Amino acid sequence: MKRWPFKVTSSNGDPRIHVTHNGHPKVLSPQEVSAMVLRKLKQSAEARLGHAVTEAVITVPAYFTDSQKKATREAGEMAGLKVLRLLPEPTAAALAYGHGLKDNVTEKTVLIYDLGGGTFDVSIVTVSRGRFVVRGVGGNSHLGGTDIDQIILKHAAQVIPRAMRHDVTGNPSKMRRLLERCERAKRDLSTQSRCDIDTESIVPDELPLPLSRDELEELCRDLLRSTTDTVKSVLATAKVAAADISEVILVGGSTRMPVVERLLSEVFPGKPVCKTVNPDEAVAQGAALCALHLLQDKAPDVQELAPFLRRLDIQNVTPLSVGVECNEWVVRCHHPAEHGHPGAEGSEAMGRRSTTKPPPSFSVIPPTPVRNTPAAASAPMS
Repeated sequence: MKRWPFKVTSSNGDPRIHVTHNGHPKVLSPQEVSAMVLRKLKQSAEARLGHAVTEAVITVPAYFTDSQKKATREAGEMAGLKVLRLLPEPTAAALAYGHGLKDNVTEKTVLIYDLGGGTFDVSIVTVSRGRFVVRGVGGNSHLGGTDIDQIILKHAAQVIPRAMRHDVTGNPSKMRRLLERCERAKRDLSTQSRCDIDTESIVPDELPLPLSRDELEELCRDLLRSTTDTVKSVLATAKVAAADISEVILVGGSTRMPVVERLLSEVFPGKPVCKTVNPDEAVAQGAALCALHLLQDKAPDVQELAPFLRRLDIQNVTPLSVGVECNEWVVRCHHPAEHGHPGAEGSEAMGRRSTTKPPPSFSVIPPTPVRNTPAAASAPMS
């Protein structure tokens, strides 16, 4: 946050983003910023399709909390969209993968490793002829490619004073330009063994700063090792052995780093990495398939997808435990993490209400009153 080109403050516990637009200061909520992005996507889709877009399936990181999902729905409504469903990104990637499987493939258990720009997710999904059962999820909603960019930036900012006798850390605009060059170097090192970080308009001498792939991998070793630790944790929680994973699916632009595939090969020796799914497009393709399933009655022109859409069935798990706060110190857990959604069955897996079972009912359990005994009254609060 210290290097962001804008200021973030708190308003009643909610973040507010301070920016300058057309010379005028503006204060925006995260929902308003997200709505701007969604509105731009909506306009691009309308220009491409030639008609209005009013409904959407929005993908979110698998480890999003309930408040983050609620904020995403609010952003969609601000953008003029009816949000049909919030779909976890790894599940969306599994949809894209499953759609590409042949009908004679009976069952596969795959691991989705999703390392994007700002979040990291892992999901284990069993795919069987249109049926997608999520076995386990894990991740970090504050880890992604931007963290790798910051690691390279920190390295460059330390090397520049020694190599070029110029300190740029006190100049926000130069640091921003240097961050963009570091991001470009990260992408270059996905296909090259060495590259130069361009310092033009950043330092007086404008000498290139060399960086090798080995140096980058050493700088990011701890961060990337933490992702494989998460993979092992999800396997253990889901009670799935590494040998039972059929394929590993890489999603997100940061998975193009060769070291990612190498680290995963240590966890899954001999297991193939799926090459049929585009890391950049898999999530969007899965969201489109989900939307077609929800609106298939309104889309008669996609008959080639009809068999897949008719049998499509997704069963997710709750990434976090669900409970009720009984008092200020006690939360009673009613639904532990890594279990199926409460009341979820195959017939309602894509958000359609089950007709075979009534919806679950919930009642508020009042907290147990504290007896005003002498011992309780005189006990000091810790």
